[in-house]
Amino acid sequence: MVIKPRIVEIDNTDAYQLAPDEAEVTKKIIEVYIYDMNEYTFCCEVTPSRWLVPIEIYAVPKEGVDIDQLDELLQLPPLEEGIYCHAHRADKLPGRTLASRRIKKSDYDKVFAEICEEAR
Repeated sequence: MVIKPRIVEIDNTDAYQLAPDEAEVTKKIIEVYIYDMNEYTFCCEVTPSRWLVPIEIYAVPKEGVDIDQLDELLQLPPLEEGIYCHAHRADKLPGRTLASRRIKKSDYDKVFAEICEEAR
């Protein structure tokens, strides 16, 4: 069995209800996830999905705004839960594929958890 990990970034700015002063300095909010390109999940539908495991969240400041100023003002909650995403959408998200790892099927959960921790 081969694990083919991929890290993706999702611009999820619209999901955050930013106060006017936060919106004034925030260009976008990016959520970073990791998933295995060789694994599919079917969520009560025919279209295959991916289970995306959260890695981190960060904000991008608007032009001319200092990152420290943004960090002081904007307190982002940690990403704690994974999300399902249709495979065709997940595979088109901006990101990068990490080195594949050949493993025994019985070691999958352990090795994938280690890959997730390394990515954090």
